[in-house]
Amino acid sequence: MKKYNYKSGKYKNLIADYHNKGKFKNKIQIYLMKFWLKCKLIFWTSQMFNISFYVYLFYIAIIILGLFHTPFWYSLLLTYFVYMSTILNKVLYALAEPYQEIIQTFFLLFGLIYLFSIIYYISFHDTYPNNSCYSLFDCFFVNID
Repeated sequence: MKKYNYKSGKYKNLIADYHNKGKFKNKIQIYLMKFWLKCKLIFWTSQMFNISFYVYLFYIAIIILGLFHTPFWYSLLLTYFVYMSTILNKVLYALAEPYQEIIQTFFLLFGLIYLFSIIYYISFHDTYPNNSCYSLFDCFFVNID
């Protein structure tokens, strides 16, 4: 971890500017400002660039939603197993890396289903149960189902 000098010029100049403009009236305000800047710097360097901070913040939000909205939100806490397991992480990366190819494959799939839906609608629309293929749009969704 990189060590930061809290007495660096940037923060020293900021405090000096505040002091010269009369915003600080006494030494306690200067000390509190220095303490606040140190805490802010530590938080930004240690937590904000750490992905686990956001993951746990996400889980806290899910727990609050589960408490106050509906218990359905608790099911999203199962994603913690994906976050902790290296094997499941590799599976997700294997799916996320070639995402354009996967999306194009789904477009090809829907195009082929649409072509077969046209053929079924023209030739076999009366053989579907409960007259579920009475339009091409409905026939398409029946074939997807």
